[in-house]
Amino acid sequence: MTLPPVTEVLGQLQAMPDKIAKVFLLRELDDLSTEEICSTLAITPGNLWVMLHRARMALRRCLETNWFAKHTGGQGAA
Repeated sequence: MTLPPVTEVLGQLQAMPDKIAKVFLLRELDDLSTEEICSTLAITPGNLWVMLHRARMALRRCLETNWFAKHTGGQGAA
């Protein structure tokens, strides 16, 4: 199986609330620490982890619905 097109993932990030997408990008692409992200965005570590969880779950749902189901005959991710 090939990877999903980057445009699908970016589209899902754009559909997220701005702050949640920003937290995800700072963590996963910019590789910033919890302390750096919290300081930059003036949020608590607990709030950061909730937003990261929401971003990851949104991306997971998008991939399961729009990618894995299409490529596994509608069975979804294993």
